[in-house]
Amino acid sequence: MARRRSSISALAALAVGVTLLGLGGCGSTRYTYVTSTSTRTFLKVPGGWKVFSQSDIRRSPSAAAGSSFPFMAAFDADPNPSVDHSFVSGSRPFGLVLVRDLSLSEHDQFSLATLRNAIVKVDDLITADPNAVQVLAPPALLTPHGLRGSKLEYTVHQTDGTSFTVDQVGLVDNPTKRVWFLIVGCSASCYPHYASQIRGVVASWTVEGK
Repeated sequence: MARRRSSISALAALAVGVTLLGLGGCGSTRYTYVTSTSTRTFLKVPGGWKVFSQSDIRRSPSAAAGSSFPFMAAFDADPNPSVDHSFVSGSRPFGLVLVRDLSLSEHDQFSLATLRNAIVKVDDLITADPNAVQVLAPPALLTPHGLRGSKLEYTVHQTDGTSFTVDQVGLVDNPTKRVWFLIVGCSASCYPHYASQIRGVVASWTVEGK
């Protein structure tokens, strides 16, 4: 149990202060566009979802300084949104988009397995309990714009009897200096009701490689 909890405990530390460079409705309330031109990151979320800016994130009790994160955004579909919500227990979708620069030591050891476990330690969970992770769709290898990575959609069954489901995409550039990560989800009972919206967010995510 201790190992399982440690595998997701890092989630609380992800509210790192970075710059939300742009978001707007572009004349429509159907979607909110979240962009970072400096990191070449673009996505859209349903207009009713709350997108959290840098100042929102910094006010969170779990916020921490992190210059290695040139971009981070969070978004919440809850009618009473909070940056402190999580896809682990949320009854509405919650998501994070991260761009992180790798240290020299990480650069030397980084792999697609590292990327896969960037937020939820999927491999550790499976090692502790082969039934802990239920894969909902075949993993997909991605190579957009000279980047490489993978897409996963899965449910995590926790030791306390609760479960959550996420759709995640991780990418790394060819020099292995920067990673891009998007994860969106909610409780396993919530996910089927919002699956089309969650998958739409993931499908909209675009990273333009150099």
